Amino acid sequence: MGVTPGSELERALRHGPFSRALRAAIAERGLSLDRIHRRLAAQGVQLSPTTLSYWQRGKSVPKHDESMAAVKLLEQLLALPDASLIALLRPWAKTDFIDRQLWTNVDSLAAMLEGVDTSGADRLVRLSVHDHYEVDAARRERAGWTRSVFKALSDGVDRLVTVFRSDDEGGPVPVLTDVRFCTLGRVLRDPQSGFLAAELLFDRPLTTGETVVIEFRTVYEDEAPLARNFDRRFGHPVGQYVLQVSFDPAMLPARCTSYTRDAVDAPERDRRELWIGDSASVHLVANNVTHGICGIDIEWS
Repeated sequence: MGVTPGSELERALRHGPFSRALRAAIAERGLSLDRIHRRLAAQGVQLSPTTLSYWQRGKSVPKHDESMAAVKLLEQLLALPDASLIALLRPWAKTDFIDRQLWTNVDSLAAMLEGVDTSGADRLVRLSVHDHYEVDAARRERAGWTRSVFKALSDGVDRLVTVFRSDDEGGPVPVLTDVRFCTLGRVLRDPQSGFLAAELLFDRPLTTGETVVIEFRTVYEDEAPLARNFDRRFGHPVGQYVLQVSFDPAMLPARCTSYTRDAVDAPERDRRELWIGDSASVHLVANNVTHGICGIDIEWS
C-alpha cells in the first residue's frame, strides 16, 4: 500500500509527533479502533480501543515493552515502513520541534534554537491554551496574554519552549514579560524573521500525570504592528483552545472572522463571522484540536 509522497501521513511520519502520525495512518487506512483492536488481539496483543484513542490524541504514549510490541504490529497492520512509528517515540528518538507545515521561512528559527532543549514539546499533553490580545485605539496590538495547562507524559520534564512570530517580518518583535508559575529562561529574538522563542522553566521536574499551569504576557517596546490577524499554530494536540481579541470601544473593526487551516499553505476551513458585542471583543473556541492553525482575521474597513 505504501505511503504517498506529500501526503499528510508522509509529513506526519517525517516530522511527528507520534500521535499525529498514528492518527494520520489510521485515517489513511480507513480502519476503526475496534477493528484494529480485534486484529491485534488475533495476534496475541491486547490493546484496548481506549488506549488507541489516547495514543492518537496525544493523551498518552507507549512506554513499556508490551506497548512497543503493539506499535510494531501497528506498523505492519497499517502498512507503514518498518520502525516509522517507533522512531517517533521518546526516549528512542527526537521528533522535529519546528513543524514546517505551520511556519514559513523557518531557517532562522532553527538556527535560534540550536542547542536549546525542546524535548518538552513531546513530553507534555496540552490540556488547554487561552490567548487574549488587546488592540488599542490606534488599531495596534497593545499586549497579549497566554495561559496554558499541561500534563506530563513522562517523569523529569522540567521546561518547555514557546514560539511567537510577529505578523510583520522585519518589523518589531515583542518581549515576554509577567511570567507566572514558572521561571523565564533563555529568550531568543530575531527581528529580521519576526520570531521570538522563550524557554519556560517549571518550579521542579514533573512526574508522569502531573499538571502545570503557566502564564505570560507579550508586549511591544517599540511601535506595535497593525492588528490584522491573530492565530495559534498547533503541532501537537490540545484539548481546548480559546482565542480572544479585545478592542478599544472608540475604534471597533468593521468585521472579524474566525477560521482554521491544516497548514500554512492549505485552504481555509470553517470560516465564520464573529459578533462584536458591547464588550468590544470577539472570541473563538476550538475543542480537541489535533494539528493546524486556528485564527481570527480583522478587517478595519
